[in-house]
Formats: sequence, C-alpha cells, structure tokens
Amino acid sequence: MRRWHLLVRRLLEEEGITQFVFGSAGSGHIAICSPYLRGRLIVSSTPKKEKRTLQNVRRDVRRLKIPQEARDD
Repeated sequence: MRRWHLLVRRLLEEEGITQFVFGSAGSGHIAICSPYLRGRLIVSSTPKKEKRTLQNVRRDVRRLKIPQEARDD
C-alpha cells in the first residue's frame, strides 16, 4: 500500500496538485482532498491493475482539476 500511495502522490505532483490530503473513504478506498480539485477524488487503496488504475486516476484528476487561471483569483 505504501508503494501505491507513492505512485498516486507522484501522479498528483506531476499534474500540478501540490496540496493534498489522503483520507479514508471506507470500503478499502482512499479519498484525496485538495483545494485545487473540485470535490474529492476516490480511488481504490489496493488496485488490481496498477497501470490501468493510474491511468484512470490521471483522467479523473484532469477532469476535477481547477485551471491555473482560476486558482490565482
């Protein structure tokens, strides 16, 4: 699980999400909260296929991410 957290952390940093908190979402899921995201991002805490799940997390981060222009206001 530590490896998975590290992979998700790196992905978030690559996408420009610098402030985030991992929380528990119950039922074996992780909630990621950030002022740079619209809402919470829920991911599995133990994915079956890491590569595919990372692709899905990246897609969801890009969908929920607040644009840089809106952050500066």
